[in-house]
Amino acid sequence: ADGLFQRLICRFIRWSQELGGRNPVLFSNAAWFFLDQEHDCSFELSAYRLAWIKDVAVVAKLRKFLESTLEEIRQIWLKRVTFSLSVACPCGVACKRHSQEACQQQECLHFLSLDECLSSKLVCCGHRRLKTARWR
Repeated sequence: ADGLFQRLICRFIRWSQELGGRNPVLFSNAAWFFLDQEHDCSFELSAYRLAWIKDVAVVAKLRKFLESTLEEIRQIWLKRVTFSLSVACPCGVACKRHSQEACQQQECLHFLSLDECLSSKLVCCGHRRLKTARWR
């Protein structure tokens, strides 16, 4: 995961500077990048934190960048690896480990396919049927 993270950071730097951004702020497991005059992006290794970007165009631009970059890295470096973008499921089911409803511990989260959420009005996570309007 470290090698992939570092490769993504390098590509984020190049992309951010192509967008006319200022220099990124880099940490050992995180980085902040310029997206446009109103938006910055944080990219973290193995960290779960809720973040919402309300501008749909910025989210679409970020998604397109991530998908094309991951595909490029996969073609060059990780030919047998597949990837998909997911969103944390908001169903609030009690986790088995802590018996806590809507547990936010990283190991207790379960995910929904972003593509499925964008293409369907309802998805099923295995616990509940969920409306997908929040992602569309």
